Amino acid sequence: MNDSPKAQREWLSDPENVKSIIPDNIIISSLLRVGGQGAVFYGKVNNTPAAIKIYFPGQLCTRIEREVHALATLQSDAIVKLLLFRQIQYEDNPLQLVATEFVEGQNLKDCIEQHGPLEESELGNLAYDVTVAIHAMWNLRTVHRVS
Repeated sequence: MNDSPKAQREWLSDPENVKSIIPDNIIISSLLRVGGQGAVFYGKVNNTPAAIKIYFPGQLCTRIEREVHALATLQSDAIVKLLLFRQIQYEDNPLQLVATEFVEGQNLKDCIEQHGPLEESELGNLAYDVTVAIHAMWNLRTVHRVS
């Protein structure tokens, strides 16, 4: 196999490939999105619908572990629940796998592009949920960076 970072990312973004390196209690159904840090799949963890992220080789383990610790500590209905965090092996590379509960729906950008601006009541609900999440994170002095 080609060991270039691009080839690794392509291989790790294919659900059929990923199925060969994950534990038996995880079922991968489809690819949701590929980003700079890893690939996110829809699937199930112990029969619970999940968003399963596999970080690409070379990602900072300490940063991932810090974010996972924060996610495990935060208790809020406005923040997804951590289902599983573990290391898996891809060739000679240890990779981090993080699974959170799957929240059904569309991302905000796609929603606005398809349906136009949010109604006032929808915007109010969104603002409330974001405020609750920020409050929970602030109470633990946790900040989430978007890279």
